[in-house]
Amino acid sequence: MQLAMFSLTYVNYGLLHSTRSAWSLATTDLHKLYGFGFTIEGDMNTTFLFFYSVGNFFLAHLGDRYNKNRLIFIMYSMIAVVQIVLGSLMFVKDLHPWPFFIIKALDGILQSFAWPVNFAILCNWFPRKGRGFLIGVWATNPSVGDIFGV
Repeated sequence: MQLAMFSLTYVNYGLLHSTRSAWSLATTDLHKLYGFGFTIEGDMNTTFLFFYSVGNFFLAHLGDRYNKNRLIFIMYSMIAVVQIVLGSLMFVKDLHPWPFFIIKALDGILQSFAWPVNFAILCNWFPRKGRGFLIGVWATNPSVGDIFGV
């Protein structure tokens, strides 16, 4: 059962991280579709990272207070909706950049829960002794997610 929880949280966060790689690849299309400059695209990325850091600072403790399974289900469902909306914007012509900023802010806040909650779930399933090596292996999931996002 421990291997299943390790694999589930590993794939869970890796797939989430792949959405970040996909966004990085899609920013060149924003320039082609809407004529957004590189400054606006950089500001969108800054918006995501700002709200991600704020969410990590203020909201990461919610995984300790509430049911982790329920929280991660709700969080990932909301992230999926945000990603669908973000992808659907490509069908809107003559779009201002502000919807992207709002969506990237929401995306940053929601994704800020992912690491601490997955990490807390993982730590609940494994004893302290030997956890360092396990977490070191588990922490490769962002890199694997980047590969899948390409």
